[in-house]
Amino acid sequence: MADEVLGYKMADGMSAAIKSFQLRGSSGDAMVIRIVHSSDELQIEESCKGLSSIEDLAEKIEDAIEPRYLLFIHKQSHTDGRVSYPIAFVVFMPPNVPASLKMMYTRLVPALVEKFRVAKQFSLSDPEDLTTEWLEEKLAGRSTTSGPKIAREPPSSAASAGFGVPRFQITTFDTNLVLYYHAFRQLMTLGFVVTLTRASAAPVASRAWPLVLFGLILLCPSTSFTLAGMITYPWFPKTADRLLWLGGSFVVPLALDRIGRTFAAAGADLPLPASVGVGTLLLYFVHPLFIAVFARFPVFRSEPFLLTTTALVFCCLAATSL
Repeated sequence: MADEVLGYKMADGMSAAIKSFQLRGSSGDAMVIRIVHSSDELQIEESCKGLSSIEDLAEKIEDAIEPRYLLFIHKQSHTDGRVSYPIAFVVFMPPNVPASLKMMYTRLVPALVEKFRVAKQFSLSDPEDLTTEWLEEKLAGRSTTSGPKIAREPPSSAASAGFGVPRFQITTFDTNLVLYYHAFRQLMTLGFVVTLTRASAAPVASRAWPLVLFGLILLCPSTSFTLAGMITYPWFPKTADRLLWLGGSFVVPLALDRIGRTFAAAGADLPLPASVGVGTLLLYFVHPLFIAVFARFPVFRSEPFLLTTTALVFCCLAATSL
């Protein structure tokens, strides 16, 4: 087992302890795992041997105010007489925790399912719901009304990213959050500044184009970056991710704008079809209305509907411009 999970280190001895839990654990054994924010580290907060039931594990988290990962070996008797000892992986997510903690713990779940070698994870919001009956229903795949499901990370398609409703909720405000969104808000102003000063702005970085390539590579997100909130309005729990996103959001549009102006000066550009220009502007102006009103209905959230609607807008505009 690797000593790191998506950038979070595993504490010394944790890999060996989990391996021993998997291979030599017995009924009633349990682990409570937490994330130490200051060091980006996964730690085993408590390890228990031979609990009489999962209700005993529930008592250990009843006063917890932050999320926890729970591992529990359950003795499961089947109707055909067989007895199995599955490892249950429960993600405890108390209500009203900050959005940054929700995202931090939720993001690691798919990787931890693989690391812990469990078939799936179960979500829990109230320790009182953590009962033997609840666990056996989950293991058997039967539905239960106890505890809400953890919000999934949003899909990465253009349709859902551009017009979807944000799947996160900011529950706390601090100085870092205000500064982050203030810097992000400047991106809206950047487009107007570039447009107004296009004729008078002189090339700077493009005179030393290798520097631009270095900046683009440095600020390019990895293929496993956090899809937090929405791609157009992201919320990142880590400061480094925020800085990379903001930096790239400034550098990439400016670089593309300079490339376009260079082609225009050389006479190698092609005129933008009226349908594309007007259609993009129209979609930009109506998307707040779409998010606030239409996207509240499930039918408007489907990707086929969004893609079809967008295509129809451009086709209608193209027909009128002929």
